[in-house]
Amino acid sequence: GTILSLKGCSQNHRILGSIKTNPYYLDIPIHFGYRHSITRKVSVFAEAGPYFSIGLFGKHKIEQISATADGGSDPNIVKEDYTENVFGSNGLKRFDFGLGFRIGAELQKRYSVSLGYDWGLIDEYTSDTDKNNTSIYETPTLRNRNLTISLSYKF
Repeated sequence: GTILSLKGCSQNHRILGSIKTNPYYLDIPIHFGYRHSITRKVSVFAEAGPYFSIGLFGKHKIEQISATADGGSDPNIVKEDYTENVFGSNGLKRFDFGLGFRIGAELQKRYSVSLGYDWGLIDEYTSDTDKNNTSIYETPTLRNRNLTISLSYKF
């Protein structure tokens, strides 16, 4: 199947400001699984395998706080809010790949509830590079880690 998912985070750097990131992805899991019938109407299942994700759209919302001197002893606090494309030139990569698993229960062969987890294997952060293709800024490694809870109905 394919899944439209929102994978986001929020960072609060009290004195410096905050960043909220909301990227939307199209997830394509390729999982292999096993289902075991407990009764005629109830079964449990487990599945695992790779997933592929394509970044569709999203935004970084950034609130920057800075202090400016007004000639006196008290600084003026200035807040600046702006947004930018989360998949822009200095944002996240559009492609993600990783491994995932899911466990759950199926009722009456129509309804299911499951719990899953995905481990991203690709560093999602894109940074500016110089002519030697080395990073200008020291950047942390950023990988997607997602816990999912799903309820579904099968047609």
